[in-house]
Amino acid sequence: MADVLKNIGGVPVLACGETGVPLGGGSGLQVVLGEASTQGARAIVVPVARLSADFFDPATGIADTVQRTLAARKLPLAFLGDRPAGVGESHMFFKDIDALTAHVEADKAA
Repeated sequence: MADVLKNIGGVPVLACGETGVPLGGGSGLQVVLGEASTQGARAIVVPVARLSADFFDPATGIADTVQRTLAARKLPLAFLGDRPAGVGESHMFFKDIDALTAHVEADKAA
């Protein structure tokens, strides 16, 4: 699946596909930011399969850099798939897009 804009709970979300430039070191973040900007996204969701192998490795600092960069642009980030071992609760993980949608809808109802 390619990167597509989805409306989730009234919020335009860039839903990244499993294929494409990996989000991690290098140009992946710039590609995703460009897509989000072009499509008018106000949040980003990325499948774990799209992350570089060292994304959550504390020694690389990639996850923190990506989170800070997106936070500075007021773009929340969530991940689809299983939470890797050792990854803290500061990162949002959902089983799939339906679980994310249910979470957003429940948040709106509260």
